[in-house]
Amino acid sequence: MKLIRYQYPRSTGTRALNRLFEMGAPSFPRLGSFFDDALESVADLRQAPLDLYEDDQNYYARLELPGVGKDAIDLNLEEGVLSIRTIQSEATEDTEATYADRRALSVPDDVDSTKIAAGYEDGVLTVTLPKEVAPAAQRIEIK
Repeated sequence: MKLIRYQYPRSTGTRALNRLFEMGAPSFPRLGSFFDDALESVADLRQAPLDLYEDDQNYYARLELPGVGKDAIDLNLEEGVLSIRTIQSEATEDTEATYADRRALSVPDDVDSTKIAAGYEDGVLTVTLPKEVAPAAQRIEIK
């Protein structure tokens, strides 16, 4: 089984700041990673972690969506792109906030789009993308 874990890109500003500390002050190597954690953009922090893996019959996409209700998840397949969208509303006494997240995945050409299935359990969404069965080779008789 092949597993691919997406690594979120760091902003260029924090990388430059880290280089400053790594070059000028070798006694502060841990300070650079502090800036990575503290200065990441809000979009990077809110993006749902995604794992992609496959076996002989299927591809799988697994997203961690803790605290998201099943009814707040919208899956859509259009022109070879699987879109996963979540919308949550949170209300307090003073304010009401709406949070939205969207991920898009290119679906491989050998996926049988009529048999795509999804399951949601314990805050983890698993989308199963079945591979099409290749027709068996057949001998063609020449007349």
